[in-house]
Amino acid sequence: MLGFFLTVFGVMSCEDTSNTNNNPTTNPTEVAPPKSPKEEAPKDDREPLYLQGVYATSNDDMVRNIFDGNALTIWKTKKGAGPDEGIMLYFEGKPSLEKIEITFAEGSGLAKIDNFDLYGNGALLEYFSADEVGNLNDNYTSLFIRLGTPADIEKVTVEDESKIGSVVKFSKNQSIGISDIKILGKGKKEFRIVPPREVKAKVVASSTLKPFLAYNTSKLFDTRKEFAWVEGADGFGAGQQINFSLEDAVEIDEMKLWNGYQRSPNHYKANARLRGFSFGEKGGKPYEYNLRDDPAGQMIDLTVPAKGKELELKINSGFKGRSYMDMAISEMLFYENGKPLTLNVTDDSAQKEIVDQAKETILESLLDYRVANEMEYTVSGIFANRSIILRSDGTFVMYLDEAEAGDGSFLSIADGNWSIINADDKKAKVKIFGKVLDISAVEAYYAGTNDQAELYRIFKDELTIKNNTITGEKILDEIIIR
Repeated sequence: MLGFFLTVFGVMSCEDTSNTNNNPTTNPTEVAPPKSPKEEAPKDDREPLYLQGVYATSNDDMVRNIFDGNALTIWKTKKGAGPDEGIMLYFEGKPSLEKIEITFAEGSGLAKIDNFDLYGNGALLEYFSADEVGNLNDNYTSLFIRLGTPADIEKVTVEDESKIGSVVKFSKNQSIGISDIKILGKGKKEFRIVPPREVKAKVVASSTLKPFLAYNTSKLFDTRKEFAWVEGADGFGAGQQINFSLEDAVEIDEMKLWNGYQRSPNHYKANARLRGFSFGEKGGKPYEYNLRDDPAGQMIDLTVPAKGKELELKINSGFKGRSYMDMAISEMLFYENGKPLTLNVTDDSAQKEIVDQAKETILESLLDYRVANEMEYTVSGIFANRSIILRSDGTFVMYLDEAEAGDGSFLSIADGNWSIINADDKKAKVKIFGKVLDISAVEAYYAGTNDQAELYRIFKDELTIKNNTITGEKILDEIIIR
């Protein structure tokens, strides 16, 4: 089973050990002036729990509905997406947490979930049924909620001379939703969860590595440290610029930056990293700053606060990559008066590109849909529990649980980006690239007998989709479609 996997979204490789602002200034909750004493909102005395970021692996634009205090507004996966999708929370500092209560949404088009996995700081905490309270009892930089399977999931039997098993099918007309998440601290006191303030913005770089969908500037503020903006000019990026055009004026006094390509320790070392840069108001005096060659988040106190709607960052120098000259920056976060502020820079046109490419091809019905098999290959004696999701935002995740009689099991997770090589209504070929997390090395890592880099390897593969199967050349053997 896959329940004890480390989360595929890179939280293990991105745990923040920097001097994060652990005690941001707090203010009373602001409410509109009451029209009468009867309409006055009750004072919210809950201690605020500030998030550095939050994201969902499906329908990310809906994830803040979970924290708005309105039970009628929910987050839900795209139709046909559900199991293996999830929500990531990154915390300011490392707060002490005791419990998490998740209210799963119900209603038309929503499947009732049976179970979920809960990960803290990158490692599995426990496997829960959907009506249980998650026990934490520790300090955390991150929590990830991975959705399990509904009770009524369909299984289609497959049998021939070489294999017998099931294709596991989640309804393409259903989603899985969450209406509320409560987190309790010491004494089981409920926190008021506060995501970063969000400002819509257009962020334009002077160059971007291809494919654009994988490396564009929206990756700087997507909260996913395993995805990065990568410049596309010659050299280490010196002279390249990023311009920020915001809808609302801001006053930034600090910024936090996660340097390099943080998908894995190997990715970080392979690509060039930022060293020296200038940042400030566009057209104003630029102020210079320097970073360590360190994957931990680095807090930068600005010499002078950057005010207004137009900001600019210029790259002055970089650290050389072991394999590639392209410079990567994985994530940025701004601060106003000690409180996190992020930019909403979702590039809908980039996502539309992959949807348009898949239209009227064999890929169209597979976008954002989990294809899963539980299969015994009778000739080779291998049992395989495999699944893959090719998302319309250009990301993918693949779970591979394979066991051979007498030889134990091989457990791995592959995730990263994908792009279409060619496709028609009968056949498609796609490129996938990212990292593979080798679960067989996890126990040794926690025992202290190997290092984190040994858990990951960089990979790329080509998948062929035809005749109701998905096959790969290196990582994936076969997944059957029905």
